[in-house]
Formats: sequence, structure tokens, C-alpha cells
Amino acid sequence: MKKSKYNVNFIIILFPILIVIGKIIRWTILKSVLVDMSIGNGMIDRILYETGGLKSFVDTGISDAVGNASVFFRWINIFNIETTVGFEIYISIIWNFILLLLIFKSTKKLELWQFTFLFISVIVLNIWDFCLAKEPVQLIFFLIIYYIIVSKKLNIKTKYILTILVLFTTVMYYRIYYILIIAFLMIIAFICDKWLIKQERLNLKKVIILLAILAFFYFIMLNAIKLIDIGAYNELLRVRTRSGLANTQMLNIFKSSNLGIFTVDYFLMIFRMLFPVELIPMGVKYLPYVAYQIIISLLIMKNIIYIKEENPSQRLALYLYLAFLLSSATFEPDFGSWVRHEAAIFPILLIATKIVEVLPRRED
Repeated sequence: MKKSKYNVNFIIILFPILIVIGKIIRWTILKSVLVDMSIGNGMIDRILYETGGLKSFVDTGISDAVGNASVFFRWINIFNIETTVGFEIYISIIWNFILLLLIFKSTKKLELWQFTFLFISVIVLNIWDFCLAKEPVQLIFFLIIYYIIVSKKLNIKTKYILTILVLFTTVMYYRIYYILIIAFLMIIAFICDKWLIKQERLNLKKVIILLAILAFFYFIMLNAIKLIDIGAYNELLRVRTRSGLANTQMLNIFKSSNLGIFTVDYFLMIFRMLFPVELIPMGVKYLPYVAYQIIISLLIMKNIIYIKEENPSQRLALYLYLAFLLSSATFEPDFGSWVRHEAAIFPILLIATKIVEVLPRRED
């Protein structure tokens, strides 16, 4: 039976309306959480009154994402904007234009779940990410990687090298824990290329086995960090067991510091992030997010199952998303933070879900 296809031009036509829907939700239903408590409120003074350029963690001993994001917004503040609202309007105009260009590059005829994901993504990005915050800058890094992956001039080895270099730059100046993404990316690429794509028949069971193997590598990594740097080890345990004020906290189930049990909790956390059904009893307002995340997860899992049919560039994007997921399962404090950070990897999701298809080079 032939699957129905949906024209991406419909999203382009509705694009302004989707932006307005996202902003209305942000400034009404979620205003107390996303606007009143926005990190952007504390960035204004840094943008307007601080001086100096970007600082790496080598310079400061920490990864000052807020400070470096403030520097970036100071650079692009050509209209001398002085308020968070002004910056949100400015950022929304620029980043929605970038988003529209990405959508123009997508496949014109999409399957239902691809179409739905793209449709909702415009709303989600305008709720959580297109504002004065760290995420617009984070999205720029992934946009650079997007253009590396879709490039017709680069071979796959060069794409991997450049992707890792961009991630390492992010580690130096923005998010130090992205070093985990680099580690997981290399591990995932090795396991998938050496084992998964050589399996005769792939199914959901083998996808779960893959994630279990990766969780085991996390267990090994924890043991290694414990021996090398006890301070870093204690910090890893702290950020995963901490609690906050958010209603949507992602607390460990077993609340144990035993490494074996801690790793099981980590494995379960991956699936809780992929399928956040525990939010359903919390109210109707969480249902759109639950549906959105499940659509992403099903698209990703489907493409893992059919990974043999993907070219190396498509697989790189898929591996990168998995690496991002596994790193996020280590640190994310709540589901709200997860959707905000996941939305910032949107350019990579376009390739990983095959909304944007990359033509392979002959030598790949």
C-alpha cells in the first residue's frame, strides 16, 4: 500500500501562524516558567556593560556558556537593543529566517510523521529556543555541523573530523560536557559500523541491545573517571541525583550511588527521555510535548532499524543524535530542559529523520 505524502510547502505557507502560536504559548501558558524565570533576564547586564571577548574553560577553569553567549549577542547587537523582549524579537526574526531556509532544503514530499515533526518543531523552537538564552548559540554550532554533513564536496572521513572539531570548539567555549558527545559518537559509530549494520535482520530488540551496550560503556566510563578524577566522578553522580523546583524533574528511580544500579537507572533514563509517558498524569498541557517527543523517538528508531539503507552521511547524523541523547541522559535535570536542548539540535534531526536527504559521494 502506497504511503500518503504531505507537501512541505504547506508548512512554509503556515510558517508565520506557527511562529505566532509558539509565542502565544510562551507568553501565556508558560510565561511564569519560560519568560519570568528566563536566563535572559540575567544576561542583559552582561551584554550591555561587560567587555572582553570569548573565554575558554582553559582561561577560566569553567565552561561559561552564559558569558560567551552574552559576548555573541553583544557582537550582533547592531541595533543597540537593551531589553530581553527586544532581544527575543530580534533573535526570533533572525533564527526563524534560518529555520525557514532549512525547511526550504527539506524533501518536498514527507511522510505523515516527518511532516508532523517538522510542523510542531516550528512551534517548539519558538516556545523554548528563539529567545535571549544559550540555546540560539548552541543551535549555531549544530547548524555548522549540518552544513558539514550535507556538503557534497567532503568525504565521510573529513565530515567526521570536522564534526568532532566543531564539538571540541563547543567544549572549549560553551559546554564542557560535550566531550561526552564526542566520546559517545566515536563509540556509537564503531559499534554500529562494525556490528549493527552487518546484522541480517534488524528489529526493535536489537536497537534495545545497542542502547544496553552503550549503557555498559557508560558504566565502564564511570569506573574509569572514579579512578582518574574522584572530583569529576562525584560531580557526575551529583548532577544526576540532584533535585530542583521543576514539576517535570527527571529523578533517578532507585536513588542509589552503587555504580551497577546507577547504570541501570541511566539505561532507564534513556527510555524515559525517549518516551516521556510519565508526564501524561501531570496534565493536558504536557500532552503535546509527549506526542512530539514520541514522534522524534519513533522516527529515530525506525531509521536505526533501516540503518543499512542509509548512506554514511545520514548515519553520521543519526549517530550524533544518539550521542547527544546519551550525554543528555547524564545531565538533564528535567523534561523541560531536555526539550529545550533537544530542539537546539534541530538541524541534525532534519538529517537523522531523513527530512533532509544527503546524497552520498561515490568514494563513500
